[in-house]
Amino acid sequence: MVEKKALNVEERTPYKEREEFPKVYVIGMGIVSPLGLNLPTTWENLKAGKSGISNIDIEGTDIKIAGSINNFNPKEMLPSGIKIRRVSRPAQFGLAAVIEAFQDAGLPTEKEELEAKVDTRRFGVCGGTGIGGANDMPRVSDRLKEGKKPSPIDVLLIEPERIATVVSMQLGLRGPLTCVTAACATGNRAITDAYKDMLANDADLMVVVAAESTLDPVTLESFNSAGALSREQNIFASKPLDHKRNGFVMSEGGASLILATEEIVKKLGLRPKAELVAYGNTADAGDDTEPTGEGAERAMRIALKRAGRFRPETFYINAHATSTPKGDSKEVLAIRSVFGEDAKKILISSTKGAGGHGMGAAGLMEAVFCIKAIEEGVVPPTANLEDPMDEAEGLNLVPREAQVKEVETAMNNSFGFGGINSVTIFKGAV
Repeated sequence: MVEKKALNVEERTPYKEREEFPKVYVIGMGIVSPLGLNLPTTWENLKAGKSGISNIDIEGTDIKIAGSINNFNPKEMLPSGIKIRRVSRPAQFGLAAVIEAFQDAGLPTEKEELEAKVDTRRFGVCGGTGIGGANDMPRVSDRLKEGKKPSPIDVLLIEPERIATVVSMQLGLRGPLTCVTAACATGNRAITDAYKDMLANDADLMVVVAAESTLDPVTLESFNSAGALSREQNIFASKPLDHKRNGFVMSEGGASLILATEEIVKKLGLRPKAELVAYGNTADAGDDTEPTGEGAERAMRIALKRAGRFRPETFYINAHATSTPKGDSKEVLAIRSVFGEDAKKILISSTKGAGGHGMGAAGLMEAVFCIKAIEEGVVPPTANLEDPMDEAEGLNLVPREAQVKEVETAMNNSFGFGGINSVTIFKGAV
């Protein structure tokens, strides 16, 4: 019997060298978050260290705080003529973010105008949501218990892929269409799946959109029962990377990126915001709720291998860090293992201290923050960080206040329940 030799990580993980990939750029961004209904407001509030956490009063749960979006009016935020009753709350957030991203890119949102400018057969959509319209399930279930039949519209509100299909139908996008669900890693996975469609030459442009609205008693109490939510009931309860962290604060919202090939950027005369250069996706294959750290480390290494060289002095990591004791610890230890002594030179922050944990939308929201950091040379702070955890000794966690710093490269970490790990890397557009 021939003894099989164990392969090292590099041999075990197939990848293409950076030069084999065509250039893919981010040309537009949009966001709806607890910190603001658009990108400028969200970004300014995030930099200022303001909190998007507020008090909630939801029947059936004792949870009293969340990153709730209280002033979202779909009649004002969505295109006129759209049948709002057919669009679930998370899909509304997603569509609003997409419309802003189109405007940011200088692309028309009218079908005929868009068709005249680009080939919509090669303009796809990759959506993402962790739970989607599941918050409508209890209402439908109650109707059945009362002897009433569900409305024909209910199925449209419940289906998770509605996050993507609404965008495709509203804008007339006829390229690849899919919707990803990967727990809290969903946003980053949606980015990488859209990227792959472009690398495969199936699309010239892709809308990436992720959205979540899980502030319902079933979801809140389920995560609370799992011991994942913070025990504190105040707007400063989310304390990523802090000694006193004790669980995350759930939030809602949506975000969008528009990706375009270099050819399209040149053809349309666009000024790209950043280049999407790499991704890394792995699984822990371990416990549902307790990360191993190995999968996160491996995902970062894969992404860095694909991205190529970088300067640690101009490198930023938007950490997944949700404010859970074990999750934050494992991530920081993984970062130390990957970067070694260079870890002390890079800037690391978690934006979940300000806005809470957007679940399936979080990764895409944080990708937007990474790109804004590259654009402006400002790293957003880790809100509520007073006493850094021991594992982070010597690291720059950007506590409480934003730091002005040149950012050439930004890594976006997303690690979800079930051991799903997804990392993306962006660089300044040259």
